[in-house]
Amino acid sequence: MKIKDTLDEIRIYQWYKNLIIFLPIVFGKQIFNLIVLEKTLLGFVALCLISSTNYVINDILDFKKNKLHHKKKLRPIASDKIKKHEAIILATILFILAVSISLTLSPVFAGFVFLLFVLTQIYSLFLKYKLFIDILMKF
Repeated sequence: MKIKDTLDEIRIYQWYKNLIIFLPIVFGKQIFNLIVLEKTLLGFVALCLISSTNYVINDILDFKKNKLHHKKKLRPIASDKIKKHEAIILATILFILAVSISLTLSPVFAGFVFLLFVLTQIYSLFLKYKLFIDILMKF
């Protein structure tokens, strides 16, 4: 498993979505409070890691379907650049890191990180196959 393939699989380019965590400290004028900024950065990292965990798990679950898709077949798992057992290890490590980091911040934040994981898995396993619900989730 190459580093480039791993970085492609965890979809760093999607991490920008987690920048929303900085809004409260920007609007609360706490951006230069180093303690608050450090905690927010750790929260950002935890969110990015749990998001990447979800991407990896989704690609493992959709392996056969992705192999047939004109674009998704190029993803590292679908193209066998990352083997399924390696992807499972990767997802496990990402999950443990995300939960560990979030627990250092607070049990409540860790609960929200875990909830994000669970809700994303529910969507990936069930809801995305329900047409009306899938359309609503896009909004």
